[in-house]
Amino acid sequence: PCPLGLLYNPGPQHAVLVDPEQPPPLSLLQAGLPVSALCGLGNFTVAPPTVTSDRQCGLCPAGTASPAGDACLPCSDGYFAPLPGLETCFRCTNVCPPGLHLTASPVCSPTQSPECLSCDASCSTCTGPDATDCVTCSGGRFYDAATHSCVVTCPAGSAAEPEGQLCLRCNASQYLLTTGLSPHCVSLCPNGLTGDDTLRECLPATTTTTTIVSDGSSVTTTASG
Repeated sequence: PCPLGLLYNPGPQHAVLVDPEQPPPLSLLQAGLPVSALCGLGNFTVAPPTVTSDRQCGLCPAGTASPAGDACLPCSDGYFAPLPGLETCFRCTNVCPPGLHLTASPVCSPTQSPECLSCDASCSTCTGPDATDCVTCSGGRFYDAATHSCVVTCPAGSAAEPEGQLCLRCNASQYLLTTGLSPHCVSLCPNGLTGDDTLRECLPATTTTTTIVSDGSSVTTTASG
């Protein structure tokens, strides 16, 4: 047998030195003779083979990849390789599926990608892990824009709007009307209701009655409607 780095040539009956940077002669490949292989995927050549030693290989560092097993290539923008010895770089994450959110610092580097972490159980989509980081809500809950949370019961001054799955609030020039098919905002409350400027809601109108009793004192009563 030939020493390492040499191949047997069946033509002129002598060993030939294989150039590690060039493909072996076609005649040798067709003859099925062994050739000095490249390093494995994720590796690179530290030193080429010689007459007395085999090829020396090493793992490609993080941030690079070796798809052909011969050299380490840096990851392109938007891709990363978190561990040494990888065959390929991975695309960085920039969008998470429902129920997950990106890490607080969504920066893609050659060695690190943003991660997708779980939302609070009340949120369907979110910007962070807390119950006050909701963007949309899971079933049976309504989004409260004032607290960025998903609630089962909307707070005073708002009303559950099932179609949009949110707590409806009105601006400073309107009042919330909860009678009818669905809550909505109005500029003037209908008859029998009066606008509450604190809650911004149409509430039953109240009447105050003062009655003079037999001893000459008065009794004041308030009624709604």
